[in-house]
Amino acid sequence: RDRIEALEQRLAENPEDLDVRHQLAVQYTNAGQFREAMENFVSILQKDLDHGDGATKRLLLDTIASLGKGDPLAAEYQRKLYSLLY
Repeated sequence: RDRIEALEQRLAENPEDLDVRHQLAVQYTNAGQFREAMENFVSILQKDLDHGDGATKRLLLDTIASLGKGDPLAAEYQRKLYSLLY
């Protein structure tokens, strides 16, 4: 929780720092805050589709997959990702 708060603070100070946003999204995923995580992953990909040599895209796909088929949250973010890609 402290790690998330520290990263949120750093991101508030520099909203354009995609690496901090990426770290925060990973921490959200670990904490089970999947919507927050995926929102941050999408936000990064909107600015840099190949961020982290594709790591951000892979993590978003992994998070979507972990939620499982038929999960409305997974479907929502799958659509967001496809709209970025195509």
